[in-house]
Amino acid sequence: KVIEHFPPDSISDLRPLLSRIATEWVFACSTRVFARKAASYLYVFGYPLDFDGWGNETFCNGHVCHGGELPFVFESAWVNFTDAGRRVSESIATYFTNFATSQDPNEPMRVATPWPRMSSGNEKYMYFKDPLEVRENYLKDDCDFWDKIGYGKSFFNIHK
Repeated sequence: KVIEHFPPDSISDLRPLLSRIATEWVFACSTRVFARKAASYLYVFGYPLDFDGWGNETFCNGHVCHGGELPFVFESAWVNFTDAGRRVSESIATYFTNFATSQDPNEPMRVATPWPRMSSGNEKYMYFKDPLEVRENYLKDDCDFWDKIGYGKSFFNIHK
């Protein structure tokens, strides 16, 4: 079923496809299952480092890799950010600080774009990039597929 849903573009390098499958199954879609069950604020970080921050790890250049938002959240690479990177960093740091302070990313500090709470039937999320956007139904078709497959140990069982 997985190969039918995610047919490879090429057999010479399957890493991008495997990265997509793992990212969706392990992080994005399984998170959606839990976010539907409680008051949640969902986000997707879509802004790759705009400076050489990966050194020899060139596979992340121009892409957002796992944990790639951390320098922006903690404003730890401020001196290296472009103007757009600073805007992204200021936005995400403000929302996260607000949430840590009040359990609401929209207060007490003023934000330009209200971050909607996600719930079943209202699957809006904050897309951190420049400019900031509120979107909805992140990876809906793929996540609906993964919901049917499941997220437990049975996924790894080999059935004849």
